Amino acid sequence: VTFAGTATKLYRLNNIDFTWIDVSVGGSSYSSLSSTAQWQFAQTGNLVFATQANALLQVFDLSSATAFSNALGSPPQAAYISVVGRFLVLSGLLSTPYRIQWSGLNSFNATASWTSGVNSSDFQDFPDGGIVRGVAGGEAGVIFQDQAIRRMSYVPGSPIIFQIDRITQDKGLYAPYSIIRAGERIFFYAGQGFHKIEPGGVPEQIGREKVDRTFLTDLDKGNLQLFMGAADPRSTRIYWAYKSLSGTVGTYDKLLGYDFLLDRFFPVTATGK
Repeated sequence: VTFAGTATKLYRLNNIDFTWIDVSVGGSSYSSLSSTAQWQFAQTGNLVFATQANALLQVFDLSSATAFSNALGSPPQAAYISVVGRFLVLSGLLSTPYRIQWSGLNSFNATASWTSGVNSSDFQDFPDGGIVRGVAGGEAGVIFQDQAIRRMSYVPGSPIIFQIDRITQDKGLYAPYSIIRAGERIFFYAGQGFHKIEPGGVPEQIGREKVDRTFLTDLDKGNLQLFMGAADPRSTRIYWAYKSLSGTVGTYDKLLGYDFLLDRFFPVTATGK
């Protein structure tokens, strides 16, 4: 099942005739997406969640739903979403941008899913490091701020729920949608260039003296919402699509690949007749 979001709508792709079906809540329009943002999606079990900061968290049950609905439990409006272990984590919160908030354990869409103190649901504010720009999911989460990166690890039975440790000083996320999780590895673009985080490790530069300076010169820094990463699940390659300074307004025009087994970057070009 493939979903897509526009400025005010959510759609599902018809896999037979490849048309887009409006699956917005109640068939209505959402408050318009910010011009510098994108919808983000996350799946856990049969539930697909969609979020953007100007709308209530949306949920679609793949086993029964024909449209999205407002998630239960009054979750905060958030720009970013991820799954960490058996928790749903929201960040880039509209009302408290220096905070992350997580659902109850294995409780994602129930009346008390987002009630702090119930079933391990809670939140964490950060006094430094800047605004939270996203969380890379997995068994452990990696929290990205403007000027800090932290690791969150679930501590079963502990009242703190997650142990959160700072793993960088004065290094954060430059482009919110550049985060890629490929297996247990995490890749992202910081103010100092392209980086990776190996399991349990700290950020390592992978683009220095390779592509960093050329890429930064080419990137349209005023349209970071059009700088987005994705992994190929069948290979050791990941990709970043982005808008260059010479690109058409509102569209991606370049694609940069990286093979993490070979430690090699490569451009991707489209050809046609």
